[in-house]
Amino acid sequence: MRQRTLKLKLAPVVETEEGVQSRIIQALGWLGHTVLSTVHRWKRQTCPACGYTFWPKGGYGSDKGIGDLLVGVPKKAPRLWLMLDVKRPGGKLSPEQQLLAEAGLLVRVENEQEALAAVQAYEEGLLG
Repeated sequence: MRQRTLKLKLAPVVETEEGVQSRIIQALGWLGHTVLSTVHRWKRQTCPACGYTFWPKGGYGSDKGIGDLLVGVPKKAPRLWLMLDVKRPGGKLSPEQQLLAEAGLLVRVENEQEALAAVQAYEEGLLG
């Protein structure tokens, strides 16, 4: 009797930037940092006349060049802020964000470990 093997192809789990941002905010908060999110997310709206639901135009993000998270570094006096931009693997910075990154004011991160390392490096004066 022959045995059959079943091969399943599972789609890779892709985490949302929002989920990564939430974990970064929590981790940095535990370390005493103030973390502000600059990202606004619109809620789905409903037309009162016909009941049709839709997403408002432009419904995600902040002004051009602004990172997703502002991290207050408590060990610096006066308090300094570092911008983090959370991207999916392979995600690119906008041209405005690239200029800020080149000036050492914004760091692109993909996960909590990269965010913690960026803040630690900033605190040690390597980025700022």
